[in-house]
Amino acid sequence: TLLFLSIKNRYPENGCKRYKEIAGKSPDADTFYRRINMKSKEEILEEFLSIQREIITKLKKRRVKRIIVLMDEHEIPWYGEDNPYVVGTNNFNGTKLAFKYITINALIDGYKICLFALPVTPFSTKEELVDNLLSTVEKWFRIELVLFDRGFSKDSKVLKVVEKHALKYLAPMEKNDKIKRIANSKDGVNEFYHTQYEFGKEKAITNLFFIPNGKYEKEKWKNYHVFCTN
Repeated sequence: TLLFLSIKNRYPENGCKRYKEIAGKSPDADTFYRRINMKSKEEILEEFLSIQREIITKLKKRRVKRIIVLMDEHEIPWYGEDNPYVVGTNNFNGTKLAFKYITINALIDGYKICLFALPVTPFSTKEELVDNLLSTVEKWFRIELVLFDRGFSKDSKVLKVVEKHALKYLAPMEKNDKIKRIANSKDGVNEFYHTQYEFGKEKAITNLFFIPNGKYEKEKWKNYHVFCTN
């Protein structure tokens, strides 16, 4: 039942009922919550880590040594009472609270396999979480490339952390005013490439690629997807 709820992204109130229709048996939501609450946080964490160890063992048996990793941010809306792991969000109707977590995933044979996850708390910083995730995975594999989205690339501290690990990265870049001016002026080696772009308090330096997106707007920056890489 827990796997079904996780895969289908359902709450127990409707998910347990639906799974019973499919599988023929499933606890109701009240029973599900009661059984979950019987476990301590430490027990649940140990079960998560045991699954993680099994995944790593199976990948190593396949002689997987070098991997491309993807970092993702996730949010689960929260409508209940205050909770120490709940943080603010603007992504959901009806609530401004959510559980947030960051995952690091291996891309293997076209599948995204979660290797590790960390919760985002009111006291955590993104660069610290990224540092922790990379350090954990580097114990098991050699990372060829790090992929992430704009939520990471717009933070100069995150890029500094990735470079501290001596890793290559590729990510879409937020089109701020400075990048729009570069796109409009065709500044760089050629109209699709701009080297040594410096930004943020940490003065991160990256290279920008302007990839045509098929549009033909008067404002040239609208005609490109923008990516950053080292």
